[in-house]
Amino acid sequence: MSRIGKLCLFIPKNCKIILTPRHCHFLGSYGKLSQLIPKSLSLRVTNLGIFVHFQKFSTLISEQQGLLHALLQNKIIGVSKQFEKKLELIGVGYRAYIDSEKLILLIGASYTTFFFIPISLTVNIITNTQIIIQGIDKHSICLFASKIRSLKPPEPYKGKGIKYFNESIIRKIGKSTSL
Repeated sequence: MSRIGKLCLFIPKNCKIILTPRHCHFLGSYGKLSQLIPKSLSLRVTNLGIFVHFQKFSTLISEQQGLLHALLQNKIIGVSKQFEKKLELIGVGYRAYIDSEKLILLIGASYTTFFFIPISLTVNIITNTQIIIQGIDKHSICLFASKIRSLKPPEPYKGKGIKYFNESIIRKIGKSTSL
């Protein structure tokens, strides 16, 4: 059985849940999201929170139970608190700015790189080298951040590139000259 899937999902006060037979809708202070429920699983709402149940046990259904629990947890947190990812640009001349719904990056190439900012996300630039991505859908935030990071991942010798805020880069020692 899934250890995570059988736990209770607690519902905060600023989140409202509407259940239909195959969908679960979440309404919160930051927006609304919905999640499709597989046919093999069902939800039960009590005064403690939400429980995910299955009719017949199999390993696949148990895996789906844990996955659905995690997805529902992300939806609840998203509509009540919001998610955020922080990126840092490290390198000489690396900087970012926003111009009319586009994130423009100058990362050492001969051309400027830009991304159209999705409607569901908000992108803020604290300094020229720090980017904060916020929104209610964790999947879209992480996908957008990984697309930005994939342009120039941090390299191990000098540490130049785009990295997540709390990411630690394992540094390598360069060549040493011997006489």
